[in-house]
Amino acid sequence: MKSTRDLTDEHESIMAFLAILETILSNIQSEKKVNLEDLQWLFEFNRDFILKGHCDKESCVFFPALESMAIPPESIDFLVAEHEIAWTIAKTMRGLIQDYIEGRSDIKGDIISLGTGYVDFLKEHILNEEKILFPLVDESIPIDMDERLAFKFRLFIEERLGIGRYQDLQELLSYFKMFYDI
Repeated sequence: MKSTRDLTDEHESIMAFLAILETILSNIQSEKKVNLEDLQWLFEFNRDFILKGHCDKESCVFFPALESMAIPPESIDFLVAEHEIAWTIAKTMRGLIQDYIEGRSDIKGDIISLGTGYVDFLKEHILNEEKILFPLVDESIPIDMDERLAFKFRLFIEERLGIGRYQDLQELLSYFKMFYDI
């Protein structure tokens, strides 16, 4: 289906983000040289592409549309709550990264710990969506509703981020994938 395919495609980008983050965290842990600006840019990608784009698209467009279908609310409610948790973790990570850049080397362990937890959290979240929710949607969504959702997704991204910003973020991710060999 078009709507879940769109979200799954974005999940692939999110998984690439997570692989890059894991590489950077591993380099910090092993005290390899790390370009901390990469970590800042990575969390800018996280804020704009993942949270403002993907998660908000699900929360503002996808999940409300599912309420009109026979999708049980318990299949959605915990995912909405997880989006809020992701925002909180990401905000904390951005603060820690900034402090680390400004010379607070004593928080290196906090960055590694919270970053690793964030990677695990998002992987589990994606798994829940793809293995629990998306199959329910795919088997019950009418074709016309699915096509409208896919169209609304594009409009949401245009309004929320702008097409240019969305493309810039995809290029940034491509650069990081190449640079970090992901």
